[in-house]
Amino acid sequence: MFIYSKFIERIDLGYNHIAQQSCYCLSQGLRISQSIHYISLEGNPLGNIGIQSVIRAKNDNEFVDFEINLKGSGGQIA
Repeated sequence: MFIYSKFIERIDLGYNHIAQQSCYCLSQGLRISQSIHYISLEGNPLGNIGIQSVIRAKNDNEFVDFEINLKGSGGQIA
């Protein structure tokens, strides 16, 4: 999986029909990734809970500060 890679810095998962339910697994990986600098989740139906899960993973990551593209992800954060 990408979380153990020391070389993958950019991932484009845009428009892959990643739904809210899949964000838990994705977030677990992002939380401990040491190499990711950018991930695009553009155009996926993540929903509010999915978006919050991914953002929480970004904030919890102690190794890198990565950028997330969430354009058109179907959620609105209050």
